[in-house]
Amino acid sequence: MMMFHDPGYLLFVALIPLWLIGKRTFLQPASVGFSNVGLVKRAVGSGGIRPGAVMTFMRCAGFFLMALALAGPQMERKEVVLKSEGLDMFLIVDVSSSMSDRSLDEDRSNLEAAVEVMKGFARSRSNDRLGLISFARFPELVCPLTTDREAVVSFLDGLACVPQGSDMDGTAIGAALGEASRRFASLDDGGKRSGEEGAGKVVVLVTDGEENRFTLDPVKAAGLLDQLDVKAYTVAVFSGGIDSEASEGAGAGRPISTKVQEAVARITGGEFARASSYHDLNGIYEKIDELEKRPVERRHFTEREELFRWLLLPGAFLILVEFILRKTVFVRIP
Repeated sequence: MMMFHDPGYLLFVALIPLWLIGKRTFLQPASVGFSNVGLVKRAVGSGGIRPGAVMTFMRCAGFFLMALALAGPQMERKEVVLKSEGLDMFLIVDVSSSMSDRSLDEDRSNLEAAVEVMKGFARSRSNDRLGLISFARFPELVCPLTTDREAVVSFLDGLACVPQGSDMDGTAIGAALGEASRRFASLDDGGKRSGEEGAGKVVVLVTDGEENRFTLDPVKAAGLLDQLDVKAYTVAVFSGGIDSEASEGAGAGRPISTKVQEAVARITGGEFARASSYHDLNGIYEKIDELEKRPVERRHFTEREELFRWLLLPGAFLILVEFILRKTVFVRIP
C-alpha cells in the first residue's frame, strides 16, 4: 500500500497548473506583425513538436516528481505472524459391539453418532495436533498425532464396531488410556509442549460401557496420564440409568456404572459428562472445545520502503536537462 510521510508537500503539485495558467496569461512573448504569415511558416517550418512545449513539459514533470519525493512516499507492507502452540490431543473412541446400538439416535448407531460429532470437533481444532485411538478388547493407534485435519476425519470415517461375541469384543478403558500415555511419553519433546506443564496435552474418551477386560486398571492408567500432565475428558454415552453396582454385561438402555470414567477425569483434572442423545453428545464436545481453547498470539509487522529517491533523482534530472537545453540549444534571443 502506498502512503506519504509528509502529504502536505503534495500541495506543491497544485502550483504547477497555476504556473501554466499564469505563464500563458501574463508571460506572452512579444509579437511582430506580418502581412503574410505564410512567409513565417516557411521560415520556421510547420508541424512537429515545438521545442517550447517540450521544455515546459520537462519542467512540469520535474517539479511534479520532486514534489512527490518531498512528500515522502513509502510502500507499506504488513505482515501478520501467528504464533500458536496448540494442544496435543488424542480422541479415544470405543468400538465395541455395544456401540452399534442406537440409543443416541434412532437413525444411526452410537458409534456413527460419535464419529459425526468428532469430525466436526476435529475440524474446529485448527491449532492442535490430533491423534485417534480406538479400543474394544484391545487398543489400537488408528492415527498418530498430526495437524492434518482431513486425515483425522478420514480415519474417523473408517471406524467400525467389532463383531459381537468375537475375540476382539470387550471394553478395555484402562488399556486405551495406557496406550495414550505411552504415545505421549514417546513424543520427541518428552511429552512436553510449549514449556507449560499440564497445558498442552488432552485425551477425550467416549464409551458406552464399563471396564470389563482389566488389562490395565483405568485408575492406574489415569495416574500415568497425570504424571505426564495429560488432562482427560471422559464421555459416557447411553440411554439407561446409572447404577454404581452395575458391572459387566450392562449396555445401552441398561444401568451402568460411571465410577471409573468419573475417577479418570477427577485424577487428571478433566471432566466427566454423560450423553443420552445426539444433541447431548454434540453439546459435550462443544463445551470441551471451548474449555480447551488456547489463545493465539498475533504479531503484526509493518515494513516501509522509502521511495523518494526513485522520484527525486528523475525529477532533478529533468529540471537540469531542461535548464541546460534552455540555455544552449533552445536559447531565446531577444
